[in-house]
Amino acid sequence: MGLSYDRRPAAPAVEDLPGFCVFDVIEMREGIGLEHAPGVVVILDHLRPDDPDEYIGKRIHITNPSGRSFDATVEAVRDHRASISFFLRGLSKTDVPIGSRVEIGE
Repeated sequence: MGLSYDRRPAAPAVEDLPGFCVFDVIEMREGIGLEHAPGVVVILDHLRPDDPDEYIGKRIHITNPSGRSFDATVEAVRDHRASISFFLRGLSKTDVPIGSRVEIGE
């Protein structure tokens, strides 16, 4: 006779979540000689919109590989031809490491 118990389903792995994967991260800190607000530039793996500027001001949902998730606002966008990057003010590489998932809100 076996034991019976309810088991909570495992949380999906971050790579199985919807959205785009963070391919690279550049941290912008005060005191490094750049005239830029502190935050991160996150380069996405395959987002290639016709008008990248349409994402400025949009809310995005980020889930990092440790499972922490939160919302942020896109402050700036840069077109890299194969993909785009978002500038997120006040965040660090610890908040949005490579491998994080980004879902774009409406």
